[in-house]
Amino acid sequence: EYTPLASGSITIQAAKTFTTPTYPTLTNGVASSSLDMVVSAAPSTSVTITPSGTGLTFNPTSLTFTNAGATTLTFTVTGTTTGAQTIAYAVSDTDQYEYTPPADDTVTVV
Repeated sequence: EYTPLASGSITIQAAKTFTTPTYPTLTNGVASSSLDMVVSAAPSTSVTITPSGTGLTFNPTSLTFTNAGATTLTFTVTGTTTGAQTIAYAVSDTDQYEYTPPADDTVTVV
């Protein structure tokens, strides 16, 4: 048995997205230049994205976007293991469910 919803309209909003940077080839042990992480729209409160990868160090380790803040934040990455490295992204914080997590990226360290 179910109870029907009251008549009216329901607004479905498209998920907000992250745009990850195009990663350059990294020199082992040398930090990249500043890279941009962009959200399609500011969160209602806050959302944090944390990149990670074996043999990679990110500075800062996570980026927090707020409702009063910028929609572009910068970071750097340093490779410490040569070869193709996968970058995964974890999305967390109050408004994490407003966002579609980005697909994994790959960076080459030489």
